[in-house]
Amino acid sequence: MRGYWSNWAGTPAPFMCFYIGRDMIIDIIKECPHRHPNSVEESDYIDQLLCYPVYEIIGKIFSPETFLEIGTLLGGSIISVVHGSQNVKEVAFIDTEGYIAGSNDLAKDNIKYYVSKYYKRPLCCDSYKSIEAFGSINHTQFDLMHIDGDHSYDGAMKDLEFMLRIRPKHVVVDDIIYIPAVFDAVKDFVKKRNLYWFGIRSFRGTAYINVDENKTKEALKLFIENGLECFGGIVEAT
Repeated sequence: MRGYWSNWAGTPAPFMCFYIGRDMIIDIIKECPHRHPNSVEESDYIDQLLCYPVYEIIGKIFSPETFLEIGTLLGGSIISVVHGSQNVKEVAFIDTEGYIAGSNDLAKDNIKYYVSKYYKRPLCCDSYKSIEAFGSINHTQFDLMHIDGDHSYDGAMKDLEFMLRIRPKHVVVDDIIYIPAVFDAVKDFVKKRNLYWFGIRSFRGTAYINVDENKTKEALKLFIENGLECFGGIVEAT
């Protein structure tokens, strides 16, 4: 399903600096019309300074025009990346709606709300309920991909193999500290495929993966310059 939204008021949305303060993006997410129905589960992450603000930094660092996400729930990470980049033209996301029935439409509502109030350009948004549905359509190369889908070892490996097929320019994988099976999948995958990676100490742990060693080192430098602690992979090798 596709949505195409802009600031319909006819005037530019208020200019948003790339990184104003770590709590601003949290406030923006909380404004959105749809929230997690389990307030206890939501409170576990929504107010964390190393959760959505880290996605905002990721958007700032890579400034993607095209962004693909696996595992979207209600769209908070997409909004954060778009807000940090201020350069995104196209978003696609894949979510099986396993946590919340109808969440893809709710996520698109939240993204549309953000675009109408805060974004300064139109944004095209497509959603899919499976990798197979997404894969049946020809897509241009994505500048950035975020994986936060099936958190089992096999599920994470499937998402990573899919990533290698579509070859986005930059890849980040969430929950590598929070869920050991995801971390195991990342480490096994990059070793098997001779890829490069490092970890970012976000709220639940994030991995950066790339096929190119120099680009991985460049990304590591940018994350450190933006105040984030990194570990593992090329950090330990240098």
